[in-house]
Amino acid sequence: MKSFVISALGFIAFTCLGAKAEEPVVAPPQKAAQALNLIFDVQIVAIPQKLALPLVRELKDPRKIDEAWNKIQALLDDGTATLIGWPIIMTKGRGSPLNSFEAIHVIRYPDDFRAGGVGLYFPASDMRDSGAKERNREIDGTEFSAIPSVFQTRTIGVKLEIEATLLDDGKTINLNVTPEDSKLKGMRKVSLQRPGTGDTVTVDQPDFEVLRVSQNLLMKSGERFLLGASPITEPADHIEVLILHSEVRKLK
Repeated sequence: MKSFVISALGFIAFTCLGAKAEEPVVAPPQKAAQALNLIFDVQIVAIPQKLALPLVRELKDPRKIDEAWNKIQALLDDGTATLIGWPIIMTKGRGSPLNSFEAIHVIRYPDDFRAGGVGLYFPASDMRDSGAKERNREIDGTEFSAIPSVFQTRTIGVKLEIEATLLDDGKTINLNVTPEDSKLKGMRKVSLQRPGTGDTVTVDQPDFEVLRVSQNLLMKSGERFLLGASPITEPADHIEVLILHSEVRKLK
């Protein structure tokens, strides 16, 4: 019995002396996240067509786009070009799912009609006759009127939606961008026919002009990019251009 106890004690002592205590694992210190903002703007400009065409060609060239942009600023300063809108969006950190800008007007207009009442009218000669009210008057015609039954709501103006993510290099931005410029061109006449009678009535309906672009791209901080260019009706003989600029701005 004593031999067994001594052997056991010896084994325990050997184990304790031979084993090394494990050192705690210390995680390397992490750098604090850099405070920064992502800033985007889209300049929407209407340029006379003769001046716009060579500028659009320069805007498509990454080597010439900054020079072309400076020329457009000079045209804006002297009143030759017209600024349609300049939405700016800022998001903090490395990006966020969706950011938006709107400078709009809301228009409500009738979209569907139902048959209205019948208007009766009489010859002008009868109306001038002082005795017209005292005798039976022959009906000269009828008028079919349309009564609005359904209304639509539409916004016009400048909109911008952006989804942005800053990549690991801290300079490249993965970007989904959708700018829109919509305007009311005017009202147009639309003829409606009453079923089964052939009677018609004319109503006014709005006519819209919309320039909308949706793109997914990678951009470096400080770069500009031509999103699109299109002829527009107002101002006449002008081309509207949309120029995107992005910036990663670190906070001091």
